[in-house]
Amino acid sequence: GISPQRQAIALGWFPLFVNRIKDCREGMQRQTHMHRWCSLAASCVEALCHLVEKVDGTVEKLNSMHTLVWSEIFSLLQFVAGFDDAKDEALTSYLNEIAIFASRTLHSAVDENVEMVENLDQNSNTWTQIEAFVKPSTNSVRGLPPLAQLHFTGFLVLCRQLGSSEVCQHLLEHFAIEMLGPFLVMDDVNLLDETKTKYDQALRLWEKQKQEYKLEDDVINAVDARKEPARQIARRQKSTPREGKAKFDERSDGEQMVQDALKQWELMFAPLHVSLEVAANLFSCLVRHDSDMSSDLDESMDADLAQAVLRHGIVQKIQNLFFVTGDYQLTHPTIDGKLKDDIVDVVSKLMACLSNIAL
Repeated sequence: GISPQRQAIALGWFPLFVNRIKDCREGMQRQTHMHRWCSLAASCVEALCHLVEKVDGTVEKLNSMHTLVWSEIFSLLQFVAGFDDAKDEALTSYLNEIAIFASRTLHSAVDENVEMVENLDQNSNTWTQIEAFVKPSTNSVRGLPPLAQLHFTGFLVLCRQLGSSEVCQHLLEHFAIEMLGPFLVMDDVNLLDETKTKYDQALRLWEKQKQEYKLEDDVINAVDARKEPARQIARRQKSTPREGKAKFDERSDGEQMVQDALKQWELMFAPLHVSLEVAANLFSCLVRHDSDMSSDLDESMDADLAQAVLRHGIVQKIQNLFFVTGDYQLTHPTIDGKLKDDIVDVVSKLMACLSNIAL
């Protein structure tokens, strides 16, 4: 955990990040020095997101500044959705980072945060803005990268879960749930096998190289210890060449290959993790316990939301995913490490979804 002193320092950065995001957004809107402003904005939004997610006490700071935080984060999303410069890959990369971390910040900001949702509901313009952004248009949420769309959908689901407006219900029924569906799939199990094979091969190579590096260090230390002259070492190596051995600089980097394989694996699973969390929260909106007080309007809204979930095939997608990932887990008992953790986590989230469906 973070020490109280470091936590206090981190909280002190919160308003600074928000104000710097405001400066960046204004600079981006002027469309001058775009790379500089977008690079800085991406860093600030990522830092703000991590503060919201990881530092205790951020929720109180967030709620006290909710109007400014909402305005700046939402304005960034609107800007990215309406900006199109596909020829500039570096700029596109910055804008994608901004959109993903901005929508993720909103998603995390309302997680179990009733006060934040109530604050949003009290502003009559907020849901008007959100409605215009979610409905299909030239600069709607569909102009954001897919993972940003997913986090924004998660934001709407949590608002609905915490009792937000009828507009939120309408947006979920007619637009947002539809955006969730494409993420609840695992199209190519063969790609999982290929990535697992790459990871296993890279791991074996890395272990072998670590042994070789240790052997080389031992040899160097031994040579240093007996202070053998360089000319004599060269003469001895010439008489006993190491045939078939690649030079140090020519060998594949096993550690880098492991990281590359893990990155490919994570790219497949990261959206799935988020989409299943969103789906579990969506299904929990429909779970009411006997002790819960509910009106005829609440029950009517729940029924309409359930129909939308069925209409977009969300339940069927969850079931299909459970069979695919469960089968993969059973047929790959030797899978280990980070790969196993991801599979187990996905299966656990799927079981949570199925449990909420059953209730």
